[in-house]
Amino acid sequence: MTNHKPIISAINRTSLIVVCALVFSTSAMGQTLSVREFVAQKIKWAEWSLKRKAVSISGRYEGRLSKQFRFSRLPMLITPQRTTVLPNNLKAGQRVTVSGVLHRSGSRYGLEVTRIAIGSTDTERMIRKVDRAASDNPEAMYEIADEYAEIAEFYEDKELTFNITKLREKAFGLQRDQNKNDPAGLLRLAVQAEKTGVPTAVVEAIRFQSLVVAANLPESDMEKVLVDMRQQLKGWDRNNAMLDAGAEERFLQNPVAEYETADKISRQRMHRRVYRIYRLPQIIDQLQPDAANGIEVVRLLERELPEETVALEKIKTEFVDARLAAVSRLNRSQLEELGATLREFGRQPEMKQAIKQWLKVQEERQDNGELDGILYVADVYQFVFERWKDPAHRLAEDERLKTAWFLCKDAAPQEAKRILQRLERHGWTRLSGKWMTVGEVNDLPPDDVELARREGRVVPGMKAHQITSGVPTRRIRIISSRYVEEIWVYEEAGSTAITIHLQRDRHSSSDMATVTQVSTVANR
Repeated sequence: MTNHKPIISAINRTSLIVVCALVFSTSAMGQTLSVREFVAQKIKWAEWSLKRKAVSISGRYEGRLSKQFRFSRLPMLITPQRTTVLPNNLKAGQRVTVSGVLHRSGSRYGLEVTRIAIGSTDTERMIRKVDRAASDNPEAMYEIADEYAEIAEFYEDKELTFNITKLREKAFGLQRDQNKNDPAGLLRLAVQAEKTGVPTAVVEAIRFQSLVVAANLPESDMEKVLVDMRQQLKGWDRNNAMLDAGAEERFLQNPVAEYETADKISRQRMHRRVYRIYRLPQIIDQLQPDAANGIEVVRLLERELPEETVALEKIKTEFVDARLAAVSRLNRSQLEELGATLREFGRQPEMKQAIKQWLKVQEERQDNGELDGILYVADVYQFVFERWKDPAHRLAEDERLKTAWFLCKDAAPQEAKRILQRLERHGWTRLSGKWMTVGEVNDLPPDDVELARREGRVVPGMKAHQITSGVPTRRIRIISSRYVEEIWVYEEAGSTAITIHLQRDRHSSSDMATVTQVSTVANR
């Protein structure tokens, strides 16, 4: 027969010697029942007492009454036989196992015991069991906690309940630590925690940890992680800055630890911050090496992560610098876009130099000295003037139009006419063999021949071929020895007539006659 040594707690060596003498063999007495199991079979007590059936019961010591003592929740006194000694230094709640027979007196039952084994409290037993068999095994911890939970509930033991709760928390923490690098394991743990009544704040912290771990794994699908963040992190899409620089710095160093202790409002701020951490590189990666799509990336950043001002400024700078460096290769539309971008990004003063460089390249490429090249460059200057309103560009356009007019005034009079009309719209007039502005023309005297001719008037000094008033109604010719004088009369529909006096020498053609006088007379 094998003897089992009892678990001893808080008893002295003298008592230990006594108790060791009282150790019994449970195999001889049958199965040891807990008080809860024994009470559950109360219907059999009468039969057991009649048959003097030997029973073995494990219960909690509650106190003594003379030579007798009680177990908690057991409605009977326990009486040791004379040869059985109960130590004097037992404490309430200490586990005691007794072996004896049940007897009955009227409606009362009692237990006469011949053997007593003293053990530790249930809390001490549970802790020792965990240390011995489950210090690194959360599943075993849960099993032990469940085992002792029934005991704690039966005895309404607050201390044991508290220690069971701590044990479960320890097991849960161990599980979390074991899965700290496994996002799927953390998610399973969160589901388990939700089902077992773990506080919502803890469940949220585990889900958050799962997302952070997944985002940091090299093999993770970042697109899926971000989708999960958008689905699970309330407030991810709000421009919700961290409370201060210190809080943000702590969060960036250890987001999971900082999240663990944060309140609900702070956690929503952290939801936005962690989304920014992992979404930002994804957006920046879309930027092409030459920053050609910089404006699209900037727009995306402004729409999704406007808080990322440093990244925004960096991409803007890279995009503009790249555009400025490639200004010679830009077409007109791209040059306009560059102007708008410089204005939007606060770099508008740089546009003047960019235009200058762009115009220089256009001239070098297109101005071949021929009419088509000159007109192309004129159009280029017209374009930049209309967009940026620099008078110097209009002047450069007009100079090239004047050159083009000279080239085609004889060879292509229709083209020359169109060019002249364009110049006139810009305020230029061709008079007396030179180009004159509107102001200069206005300053000319009224009898200026070229001015009068342009305005359809007749003034002294004009040649006959310059008169555009039509065919006179009458012509009078007077010939002397040296000159030929002609009088052209234009009858008006009203009461006046215009007469033009012309004179030439006898050997000159009539077209070379010069106007000497213009007068208006009343008709009779």
